[in-house]
Amino acid sequence: MSIPFGLTIDERLLKYHLGNTHPMNSDRIFPAYHLLKEIFIDMDPTSFSIVTPTEIEPNLLAKAHDPEYIATINEFSLDGKGSALEYGLGTSDCPVFKDMAEISEMVVSSTVTNVEKIYNDEIHYSFQLLGGLHHARRSKASGFCYYNDVNVAIHKLKQLKDDIKILYFDSDLHFGDGVYYDFENDPNVLKISFHESGHFLFPGTGFSEEVGVNEGEGMGVNHPFFPFTWDEPYMKRFDDIIPSLFESYNPDFVIWQAGVDGHALDPLGHLQLTTNTYHHMAKSIRELADKNMSTPRVLGLGGGGYNSDSVARSWASIVSGLSKTKLPLKASDEWVNTCKAQGISVSPELHDSMTTSKSFEDTAEIEKGNNLYSEQFDSIVSKYHSI
Repeated sequence: MSIPFGLTIDERLLKYHLGNTHPMNSDRIFPAYHLLKEIFIDMDPTSFSIVTPTEIEPNLLAKAHDPEYIATINEFSLDGKGSALEYGLGTSDCPVFKDMAEISEMVVSSTVTNVEKIYNDEIHYSFQLLGGLHHARRSKASGFCYYNDVNVAIHKLKQLKDDIKILYFDSDLHFGDGVYYDFENDPNVLKISFHESGHFLFPGTGFSEEVGVNEGEGMGVNHPFFPFTWDEPYMKRFDDIIPSLFESYNPDFVIWQAGVDGHALDPLGHLQLTTNTYHHMAKSIRELADKNMSTPRVLGLGGGGYNSDSVARSWASIVSGLSKTKLPLKASDEWVNTCKAQGISVSPELHDSMTTSKSFEDTAEIEKGNNLYSEQFDSIVSKYHSI
């Protein structure tokens, strides 16, 4: 009997709603929730299994966050009021809302539950719809993130096996600073991030010279991209870098923060990627894990993405690639109408056309910027890795 692919698409995750005008609102994942359920769960329930989050063990959250910070979130959650700027709470990015502790803990428990099931070989591959809240720091909310589910999951894996080798790949538009800095001195967590350059975008860090510190030196691999980078140059760098790092590091567990806010339709950044890039990365990661890991253990996390249409179609492309399932050309009319009834416009076409350099007037400037970033990256990373 084949092992099913895990999906966490719990409807309760729609409660992660920071306000009607906030980019991180429930509408951003409503279409994705219904599309993934329709395509994968409803059509093939034997190959796909819903992973329902269970409560995390006491004190696990405190491995990634300070007790005073957790207590403040709990206090403010009671009536959804309060402000503590020293903790990043009550800002435009991270407003206080009722039950924010409960729903933030649920995101964490969703990711940890997937980690446990994968580690115990109940599933080998899984995708957690609302995970990868990679900006939250030990005692500060940041970038729409209150608790860092990735960091908690890494600490959980370290509980399960002291010397476990974790490969964390972050392809979100924004640099995964909360994960990088929490484990920058850890020799057993290889942190790879592809993101729009911090010269142009939040959080303003993640440059190639940030390689880790002390025992973790060389375990930070950061590749910035110039604004308006499109599919082909992005995928080329992926193909040039990720397979060799994967094979040489030989991880026991892979966590992929698969944020899709690098899509051309996304309102918060400048990259011009399409569903083709996300499917390509997912398919490649699946092939690398199948080939190089004695027991494949890969968890994908939804991460960022703030256009309801591109988020749904990109995540569907990712699940398709990770699960080796062919994606239909079109979604059903029922899905389109379900979203329309919610006031959300989506495209039934699930596959984007490739974005090419011909789409832009200033391709020479984009290529010049990326060449500079690539040269810096190659010069620095070659000191630690053979790529």
